[in-house]
Amino acid sequence: MRKALSVLNYKPSRLPANWLLAGWSFAGISRVVVGLRHPLHHLRGKAIQSLRSEGIQVHVLAEDLKSRLYEEALKSCLTVNAPLLYRAAFRVPFSVLKYAMTLDGKIAASSGHASWVSSKLSRGRVFELRGRSDAIVVGGNTVRRDDPQLTARHGGSHVPVRIVMSQTFDLPEEAKLWNILEAYTIVATQRGARKDLQKKLAAKGVEVVEFDILNPRDVMAYCYDRGYLSVLWECGGGLAAPAISAGVIHKVYAFVAPKIIGGVNAPSPVGELGMVQMSQALNLVDVSFEQIGPDMLISGYLQPIPDLSPTIPSADEIPSIDPALSPYETNIISFYKTWDPFGAFSNFSPHPIEMPYENGKHAVWPSVEHYYQAHKFVGVDSPIARELVEKIMTANSPEEAARMGRRLQREHPKLVCTDWENTKIDVMYRALKCKFLTYPHLNAMLRSTAGSVLVEASPHDLFWGGGREGEGLNYLGRLLMQLRSEILEQEASPKLTLTQST
Repeated sequence: MRKALSVLNYKPSRLPANWLLAGWSFAGISRVVVGLRHPLHHLRGKAIQSLRSEGIQVHVLAEDLKSRLYEEALKSCLTVNAPLLYRAAFRVPFSVLKYAMTLDGKIAASSGHASWVSSKLSRGRVFELRGRSDAIVVGGNTVRRDDPQLTARHGGSHVPVRIVMSQTFDLPEEAKLWNILEAYTIVATQRGARKDLQKKLAAKGVEVVEFDILNPRDVMAYCYDRGYLSVLWECGGGLAAPAISAGVIHKVYAFVAPKIIGGVNAPSPVGELGMVQMSQALNLVDVSFEQIGPDMLISGYLQPIPDLSPTIPSADEIPSIDPALSPYETNIISFYKTWDPFGAFSNFSPHPIEMPYENGKHAVWPSVEHYYQAHKFVGVDSPIARELVEKIMTANSPEEAARMGRRLQREHPKLVCTDWENTKIDVMYRALKCKFLTYPHLNAMLRSTAGSVLVEASPHDLFWGGGREGEGLNYLGRLLMQLRSEILEQEASPKLTLTQST
């Protein structure tokens, strides 16, 4: 009997477009049920077409299958993929506001003391929420009052970025968030605010991003440009209110503790929204209730999950990350995340490469980024350095390899190759060349861009990328154009042979 394969919980935000074909053998499979098509047009439908061309029956929920049972299944798929759907529909990350409050609606006592409003079990759930987020947002008041650490502490490999929003940069010189060994920290502020303190925090490794006018909408647009899918807001009421008013909060998690603290001046979870009548109150949809120890978790959406299955903006309609570029200009091709139309050009794309390791031995590296980060320590005569290389080599994803490599470089500066700054471009180029000579479809894609300028559109990497305002050096784009020239030259002169060595 041939089997049916259900992919109702297929997560396109975390898997390559060809996952169905690359990850499964379909011997004996006669039917596949797909929960959702990918919300980005350029990644949609290819696997379905391929399966159908092989004679496999493919059904898509809400398109081919319609009943109450399938409606529930579709709802589950929408919930699982909510971050990607919100990002595709609204061009901002999926944002969740989380707070813990007493039964009388206070997040702290009148004195500001807040340890702890909720139970240990509820705080454990918060760690899980952090572990599923790309970034955590707090305001300056939270940093000054609580000095939080904002790490996931859940034992997983994913570490969210910590973002502090402070209009005046009225922040302490010493804080737990300025220690970036465990997690990266970004401070978003108004242009020109306290340049002296900005320099001091930058010296600690904290990234400072200036905005002409600091507001939640622009900060979330910046997070969208960085490729974030999900953001957790753990701020006080003074920042939660403008974030809600700006329309960037999509879901709320409220942990309600069976306590009463009172206090006329005790803070509440949401500040002034300008509403004067109860009829103006914002109603949550798809509300859920869950008891966690003594607390009650109430969650719901401020904005319904967008169902983008009929049609969504195509990649060509999405503005370029770099404001100096436009996807409509045929002479410029920008890429950043692996789901972009030319995302396979990224050093983070999931294409394993076989490259020399040490003593002439070859090893398979899960991605170019794995190879690049590990080579910060390759060749160093130290057992610790070799151990660091193995750790990076076995990282679960290119993103984890990047975080690990950067962190280990900060923690063990004496173990980094002494000439790393002079050789890192060559290391990257060797890995890119191997990748594009190993995979014919990538080679063809690169050749198809002849005559176009390639720009790695990272808004924050000013060396490999183009930068937020086009101020970056774009070395990754330069290397790809150099490699393209070599490939095209070899194609024009068949007697030439392009090898992976440089």
